[in-house]
Amino acid sequence: MSRHLNLAENLISLGQHYVSLGRHQEALRAFGGVVRLDPVPGVLAQQAQAELADIYFGRNQFRRARRHLHAALAHDPNCARSHHLMAVMVEEDDVQRALWYYARAVELEPNSAELHCDYGLCLMSLGEVQQGLQHLQQAVRLDPNEPGFLRHQMRALIAADQLDAARSAVLAGLFGHPHDRGFKALWREFLFFRAERLQHREAVARRFGSTGPVVLGFKQKGKPKVRSRRRTVEEDATILRMDGPHHQPQPHCPERSK
Repeated sequence: MSRHLNLAENLISLGQHYVSLGRHQEALRAFGGVVRLDPVPGVLAQQAQAELADIYFGRNQFRRARRHLHAALAHDPNCARSHHLMAVMVEEDDVQRALWYYARAVELEPNSAELHCDYGLCLMSLGEVQQGLQHLQQAVRLDPNEPGFLRHQMRALIAADQLDAARSAVLAGLFGHPHDRGFKALWREFLFFRAERLQHREAVARRFGSTGPVVLGFKQKGKPKVRSRRRTVEEDATILRMDGPHHQPQPHCPERSK
């Protein structure tokens, strides 16, 4: 047993080294060697299965990734990382099921800003605005130095037509990081989106004779894209899409034949 234990630990260490170098094929062989050992402690088997699922997920081989992830959860049903990865994988096909996995991941690891952020975004996509905003706000509390989490909260508040709350949140972040480029960019982004939303209100008021707030739907058009757990919050900040104005192309005037 001790010989298997030492071999399993060495293979996992080797596989993680290969992953850090981007040599995923060698990493697959190393982690696969752990799975084939018998017997092997459950914690090491779970770690190897989770690593295999992660690699296959990055390769868009979702069927294999799910198979290894189910095996990882069978070894350790209380692993927040496995629940989070499962939620990301099933979100495109079954958002309600993904919501359960996100909730379970947050329950198991309540101090993770990333888990709260993803859970909040999933709730927002299902129309659970207030509960989603609470988790996005918690993500900012847990990691106030990351502007990406604040960007998600700001865009969610703007989408919910809570402009004053969005302004207060961005100003609080800017006050704590007055020289950070990311937070300065957030303030400029907020000013742009606020102006856009106010113009939209005026246009609705002119058309329908109403001056009240207009709450736009949070649901995304088309199928949501699968989001890799390796993404940074900056890369994923566009999940709440708010495009700026687009200029119409100039009319095409071909030269007349002489």
